[in-house]
Amino acid sequence: MKNSFQRLNIFVAFALMVFTVTGLTQLGLMLQVVELLTRYKFLPLGATYGAYMTIFAASGTRDPRYYHPVEWFAVSGVLVFMTLHAFLAEVQNLVASYDPWASAVIMVFMVVAGAILAR
Repeated sequence: MKNSFQRLNIFVAFALMVFTVTGLTQLGLMLQVVELLTRYKFLPLGATYGAYMTIFAASGTRDPRYYHPVEWFAVSGVLVFMTLHAFLAEVQNLVASYDPWASAVIMVFMVVAGAILAR
């Protein structure tokens, strides 16, 4: 299991995320992006799925056989949770009741899933 996580570059994935957020903020586009994503309920879910597919397609290991079962479980768990969060008010309320910590932890899991797919 240790070998499966040695090739992850979580720091690069995190740096890219910070770069994107700060770039949007610096250019004054963050409010427009947030407004667009909150106006259309399922746009964030579709955009995240699209980003994950693009990351996987651009990765060096496009063959699912190269992924450890724990990695598949981590990525699948994040995708299932994101889908449940988009469709079920109960999941949204559960996350909101523990904010901001719950959202921060979920975001970390999403970044890790992206890093797994990017390797």
